[in-house]
Amino acid sequence: MDRLACVEVPDLLLQQALQDHPDWVGQPVAVVAEDRPLSPILQATSEARRLGVRPGMRYAAALALVPTLRGQAASDRRQDLARDRLHRVLSAFSPAVEPSRDHPGTLWADVRGMQRLFPSANAWGHAVRETLAREGYRASVVVGFSRFATWALARMDAGVLAFRSRDREREALTRVPLARVPWLPPDRREALEVLGIATLGDLLRVPREGLSARFGAEVEALRRAASGEGEDPLRPVPVPDPLREAEDLEEREEDPDRLLFWVKRLLDRILGRLAMQGMALGSLQIRWTLDDLLLPSGVGQASCLWTVRPADPATRSLPLLTLLRLRLASDPLPAPVVGLALQAEAVPLPVGQLRLFRETRRDPVAAREVLARLRARFGEEAVVGPRLGDAWLPEEAGRWVPLEELAPPRPRAPGPGPRVRRVLPAPVELSIPGDRLPFPGLPVRGLGTVRAWKGPFWVSGRWWDDREVRREYGYLETRDGQVIWVFREGGRWWVQGRVE
Repeated sequence: MDRLACVEVPDLLLQQALQDHPDWVGQPVAVVAEDRPLSPILQATSEARRLGVRPGMRYAAALALVPTLRGQAASDRRQDLARDRLHRVLSAFSPAVEPSRDHPGTLWADVRGMQRLFPSANAWGHAVRETLAREGYRASVVVGFSRFATWALARMDAGVLAFRSRDREREALTRVPLARVPWLPPDRREALEVLGIATLGDLLRVPREGLSARFGAEVEALRRAASGEGEDPLRPVPVPDPLREAEDLEEREEDPDRLLFWVKRLLDRILGRLAMQGMALGSLQIRWTLDDLLLPSGVGQASCLWTVRPADPATRSLPLLTLLRLRLASDPLPAPVVGLALQAEAVPLPVGQLRLFRETRRDPVAAREVLARLRARFGEEAVVGPRLGDAWLPEEAGRWVPLEELAPPRPRAPGPGPRVRRVLPAPVELSIPGDRLPFPGLPVRGLGTVRAWKGPFWVSGRWWDDREVRREYGYLETRDGQVIWVFREGGRWWVQGRVE
């Protein structure tokens, strides 16, 4: 079994979305690039495709075509986590695994030496496919001899294939349609299909001379890859060793100082391993195992999971122990501890730069330490900052996100600053009849007399679902100089905010 295997998990983002929402299975579902109505669709289920939904289509257009379409925005972090999960699963079947950098869901594995564990290459492929199926992933496994050939055949969604010779692998490769090659631009493929070149076999029969000048470098590179020229060897990527340490205590413990002693003992081991790798600790998870016999009534779980994040990537235990001491003082554990487990997140070691003079009297390091102490004292969601985003409705254009660090000061030039619109937490109804526009001289209860009115400006949103909104916005200026931001909806006037 001195061969190469390719494992292809098609539509990785879509499969991840179905795992997150099991009730979506069997329904039209699409993954979009962003959480916006005009965002393009990246992947769609077969149920959605049968109803006319295609990748590249705008989500709003697809929703108008299929009102029951479910959508989820793509997430790079979730994609990376899914790729790491696939990497770990496949590493149980091969000591050398290389995840693709360009195609999420594609992995290659060296299967040499597996004949001692599996009766055949076909049995190895079925074992991998069944294990991935238990993890919730649909995959194709092809065992062959060429990196490109196994990948192109795996994209055919053929289940499990195992070739005994290079000739049979090459024969199967010639039947792969060009449409299965993702890097070939559609206009190049259409130009080739006009000439009757629809498969990789047809492309291999085309003379190489003048191919690049006529069809472009992409077609020439595809022909070179299909012929097996310049194929890169397998570059295995090791599975990162989880930075985890655990300890079962001989006796139950509830004294904070002694608990910190046990944490330091395990933490020093982790920090030592990080130092050998030239890395630092970005965050630390601590799982306390509690004595279930002494749990108070109403506490159902016999464990607590805490997350501690230092102000800067840590290489010493003192900053983490300081934060943990604050957490133990503010949030005591509900029962004595009988065991604990630590798991660390490794991050690149920051490179410091010595400076003779400070440009500002602010101390960014001290500011980050304060934020870390607040998070440790009051919880991870205690320190947040505003974040603006694109939204149709003003009240949805901002949200609170966890604040990692303070932005550096950016003083503006002297002079009057820009005006801002302060949005109220909830709109307040005005005593203006809904069938008329505000006019100069109109008295408004709570605001005064109107001096000027500008508007209306139409805003509509959520027309792609059952929460459609249509509003007439305007600016109402009172005689005492206030500028009020108002809108009319459903035959009533409301205050959205003020301009300051």
